[in-house]
Amino acid sequence: MSHPLIGRLEGPATQPCFVCGLFSNGHRIDADGQRVDGREYLALKIDLAGGEEAVAPSRILTQAEAPDGTQVTQVRDPITGEATSITLARPVVCSDCVEAMAREFGLRRTVEADVETEQAIRRAEAAEGVVAERDQEIAELREGARVAGALTRLFDAERSEKPTTRRSSRASS
Repeated sequence: MSHPLIGRLEGPATQPCFVCGLFSNGHRIDADGQRVDGREYLALKIDLAGGEEAVAPSRILTQAEAPDGTQVTQVRDPITGEATSITLARPVVCSDCVEAMAREFGLRRTVEADVETEQAIRRAEAAEGVVAERDQEIAELREGARVAGALTRLFDAERSEKPTTRRSSRASS
């Protein structure tokens, strides 16, 4: 869901960033890790200069928004009949400044958050593997203890039988 006062510029920015004053330069890496030339810009649908005088809707002939964020409204003066254009250049903000503002609010870029999430998932999967190995070792130790107990009982039974057998063989001699 997009914000009603913020719009992504579809074309190149025709004015500098309102915050840093720079036009597009260099390149950046997008969320998919691909190189993107230049900066991306958002148009703020606000009028920082206080705006033109209010235009009655009945006077508006046409109203269009250019790809660079400027809004052009053509109005007709009801008294003279003259048509005039009012151009409102909306401020634009570059993606670098938006990211800097987000960091000031404690927000992270989506890419950074995705990387951290993937690392946490890998750590959790590794921990699950260790737990499964430990569970297997515990099961093997229990099985070994069971076998050792059975062997101990057999050994004790055999030991208790041998002295009896020896005594009986000594007694018969």
